[in-house]
Amino acid sequence: MEDTKKSFDDRVDDRVTAELEPVDMDQMYDDMLDEQGGECHICKLYGGARILKEVDPIAYNCGYSDFTDSMSDQYEEMSDGQYYNVDEIDTIRGEVEDEIEEEENQEGE
Repeated sequence: MEDTKKSFDDRVDDRVTAELEPVDMDQMYDDMLDEQGGECHICKLYGGARILKEVDPIAYNCGYSDFTDSMSDQYEEMSDGQYYNVDEIDTIRGEVEDEIEEEENQEGE
């Protein structure tokens, strides 16, 4: 059963990374920071995300981690380190389950 599970996970991962467009979580987080914090004038205009990233990268990274955790009901990180839409991943999971079931039925015949 473990081989089937691994095969299932690998198949889902392969299809997701091949067929779906990843979501740019970095850009989503930066956009959220810029919208909430506004802009800052330091010799020229900078967005809040850039300032936080450069002035306090630890706070930026902690916030990013919290942000991605809060989005886990909408986006899932795959083995390539990219985030994809959960609904689209679930569709592929269903298709892969059907494929495996069909293969097992064909083997049993």
